[in-house]
Amino acid sequence: MKASEFTDMRSLEALGEPEATTESNRGKWSQELDFNAYADSSVTLPGKGDRGKNCGKWYPQEFCNECGEPRFGESRCLERSCPECWRAWRKQRAVGIIERLQKARETAGSGLEKRLCHVVASPTEGEITSLVDVDRGFRDAYEKAKEAGIHGGTVIFHGFRVTTEAKRQWALETDSGDNGPKLWQWVREHNTHWRELTYWSPHYHILGIAPEVESNDSDDWIIERIRTLDNYERSNLDSYRDIAKAAMYIISHTTFESNTAKDSIRWYGSLSTAKFSADEQISSGVIDLIERKAAESVDEPHKNTGSGEDETECECDVCGSTSFSSIFEAGGALMDIGWCNRIDREQEHRLNIAFQWAIGELHPPPGLKNPSSEAEAREAFQELL
Repeated sequence: MKASEFTDMRSLEALGEPEATTESNRGKWSQELDFNAYADSSVTLPGKGDRGKNCGKWYPQEFCNECGEPRFGESRCLERSCPECWRAWRKQRAVGIIERLQKARETAGSGLEKRLCHVVASPTEGEITSLVDVDRGFRDAYEKAKEAGIHGGTVIFHGFRVTTEAKRQWALETDSGDNGPKLWQWVREHNTHWRELTYWSPHYHILGIAPEVESNDSDDWIIERIRTLDNYERSNLDSYRDIAKAAMYIISHTTFESNTAKDSIRWYGSLSTAKFSADEQISSGVIDLIERKAAESVDEPHKNTGSGEDETECECDVCGSTSFSSIFEAGGALMDIGWCNRIDREQEHRLNIAFQWAIGELHPPPGLKNPSSEAEAREAFQELL
């Protein structure tokens, strides 16, 4: 077996991580390896499953605080397998990763003790072929990472790598520079099924705190450092965005067991949920700052389209107010006699019907039970009125 080795890979441009050029072949399994990977057909990628129950259906979502007019919205399942919601799921998970890593760096000492690295841990060829092996691989990755000096962080499982032929095709079909789609983006969006462009080669991406990263001289796993991320600066958004770019890309093709809640993103070592709690070490003001910056870092900088429209504020169709509450708070509003006296009887009736629909006490008639657009939701609402 190959001895575990260490290389300082500065980048992964061809694979999509910022400021990178190529990933080495070290740790990759042979594409011609003859074995049965039972886990292969049991796992999938984000967005490659079915939509969740009621995802995409329209229903009363909010109401105007000034006049009580209901406002309709599209329900979202926010499940990782959903073709519509997986990006929102990815964003949520990335924010959680950024928050925890930055809080850990805040509590660390100075200099190298705040250092954050992206590392890939790859097992020996043929070692991981079943779902049980995948779980064991997480534990092995934790230990190998700690031996290499990465004392805590998040581990994200990938079951597949892109075939050599698919990479050639990607290079021919796209501008593989800064302006073209990254490799896994291309795989996800290609009209060829993603499984035909990949092969089973399990590995574990690690974003972890590591003052020093060293070879662990193991005789089985290969630990490869991809790069060191930007220095920690509490108020500098770029410090957060560097983690966001890495996390968002890694999560885009994480591999998880279909039809289960088993997580493919886990914490270990000094950052495990049992060992690290920021609330006990950081002031509430600093926590709020870190969480705000983490949320900002996963969004693209605001671009002025010149339309003059502010997409963050929507006005009530009836009174023009921009103040809304969740439809599930309508029950309390309808019990407020003073507020009900301020809106007219018709608006009170409209809100009550919308509230009853939202909580499941009323149902639209057959044919309109599951509106798939705002127009259909409004039609169903009129039938209920």
